[in-house]
Amino acid sequence: MEQQRKEPGNAGYQGTQGNPAQNPPPQQPQAQYPAEGQYPPEHHHGEHSSDDPDDPCYRPKPPGPKPPDPCKGIAPPEDPGCKPSDQDCTPVDPCAEYYETHDCSECEGPCKCPERPCDWGPITGTIRQQLTAIEELVNTPPPGTPDAATEQLKKDLTALETEYTGLTALVTDFETARTNTIDCDFGKTRKWLDKLEDLCENNLHCDITRQDIQEAYDHGRQKERDACCAYIRKQSKTYHSYNCADQAASREADALADFTLLKGLKDTFTKRLGDLEQLFKNAVTAADNRQYKTVCALNLEFRGLWVRLFTVETTCYQRKNCCVCCPKCDLLPDTLNCWTADRYRCELQKALKALIAAKYNRYLWAIYTLKQKAELDKLKADCENTAKNRQARFLAEAEEARDCPSPTHNGDCGCGKQHKGA
Repeated sequence: MEQQRKEPGNAGYQGTQGNPAQNPPPQQPQAQYPAEGQYPPEHHHGEHSSDDPDDPCYRPKPPGPKPPDPCKGIAPPEDPGCKPSDQDCTPVDPCAEYYETHDCSECEGPCKCPERPCDWGPITGTIRQQLTAIEELVNTPPPGTPDAATEQLKKDLTALETEYTGLTALVTDFETARTNTIDCDFGKTRKWLDKLEDLCENNLHCDITRQDIQEAYDHGRQKERDACCAYIRKQSKTYHSYNCADQAASREADALADFTLLKGLKDTFTKRLGDLEQLFKNAVTAADNRQYKTVCALNLEFRGLWVRLFTVETTCYQRKNCCVCCPKCDLLPDTLNCWTADRYRCELQKALKALIAAKYNRYLWAIYTLKQKAELDKLKADCENTAKNRQARFLAEAEEARDCPSPTHNGDCGCGKQHKGA
């Protein structure tokens, strides 16, 4: 039976991120469009809707469910070295019940903007196929593509090719470190954990003192969590106010941050193991100095880091840990035995493909906005030129106004008026 995970003893976190080149048929726009003022596509299709209750097409939308409240975040594993069951290599998702009743594609925020302009399809296939598609866009830009968009895509392609070439070396380094150092060092942390528990329990017997230390630790961690989640929620809300092109740029930045995090996963694990060793040494020193309150405090710090030793704090993790459930995303493993070389390779490839797609989507929005800007500039120039030349043209045209013909003997020139002295 699957073991129940404990509530997080440490909340909060540290740190902090079709082939169109082969002329696919344009896709029909989806139902989601950018909000007013967010560079919407020119042609809107789909069912008519209205916010006017008197409109016969008015259909009020029921309010969607709120994210989990109170938000407890993502619980750490009981043992970061082992997954509780064969089916569980990832943390329990605090948004799981929310997804059962709410479709994130209909939520407020980034989902109001499609990932790319609606007349373009996604970039699909293997990493090599994706990079080839981008290369074709660079070498043969679609008609009307602004030069600035193509130049940026060319730079992106060079960087992505470099990352693709380095994947094998990253996996090899991770596997070597996992086998030679990480597994062994993690085994030491179990002994250190037991040693610190003994030092605290055997030397600080007053329950009131230990309770005060625990409450102070919990209060500090909760305060840290509240501060971090306030930032994450504000960041999400701010991103949602951006136009579609800027939201695409934000998604690109998140994808780059996640890929960079995975590239350095070996170093992240190694650093955390080093931090645990330093905490242990500090606790032993405190014990030698008979500072047993400090020993118990360091024991709590040690355990708080230990249970999240192999947690990967991607942008998805950061949002879900604060119960920001949309856009929907997947958490990564949080135990060492799940982080095999094969799993690491798979997650690296997924992260690189996500980065390629994000850069591609940002490129498409760049094309869209640059074209819109060029059209606006042209219309503005036409407006200014028309206004500038209007008076001169009018005066010239006025000189071409027809003159009345010479009047007849009875004073009638044909204009309907009688002229004296005819």
